[in-house]
Amino acid sequence: LYDHNWFWSKHNESKRKSLDHLVSLYYRSVGRGATLLLNSTPNTDGLIPEGDMARYREFGAELQRRFSNPLGETNGHGLIHTIEFDRPTRINQFTIMEDYRQGHRIREFIVEGRTADGQWIEINRGTAVGRKRIVIFEPAEVTRLTLRVTRNAYEPIVRDFKAYFVEGDNRFLYEARTNALSQGAKATASDEHSAPYVAG
Repeated sequence: LYDHNWFWSKHNESKRKSLDHLVSLYYRSVGRGATLLLNSTPNTDGLIPEGDMARYREFGAELQRRFSNPLGETNGHGLIHTIEFDRPTRINQFTIMEDYRQGHRIREFIVEGRTADGQWIEINRGTAVGRKRIVIFEPAEVTRLTLRVTRNAYEPIVRDFKAYFVEGDNRFLYEARTNALSQGAKATASDEHSAPYVAG
């Protein structure tokens, strides 16, 4: 919870991460199939400081605001999963969850939206899903949202595919910005383990 510090001190309370920082960490950890460890540490009274508790409550409320009201959802087995909307619907993020108890099966996917005039637009393409993948993007108005698995190890089992519209300035979260430096860049290696773990 404290920037570059594990343990409580009165001084470290001034390093408490902001709400935006925590939300960004959530998207980059939980939103990429990992876990988020916040490290609650007691003060010299043996209690979690009230300022920390207030930030935890604020963080929890923000996650509820973002993820408690999906605009549409679906699940099931197979390569194609579609959310149908009753009317043109504005969305700016989606989540995908595999039933990872059966393994990480999805290797590559594309999410596309159909606009009111029947045109299909590419919303996002990605690789691993695992426990959860959260993708945030520029708002789009669609009547249908389709997840197509384009490469997989075994039959995909999608536990949840959900669409959302989250109010507010989300520019600091756009996945495209976080991947911009490495996406498509040339890779070299001084050594290689074995195929398929090659630099390319």
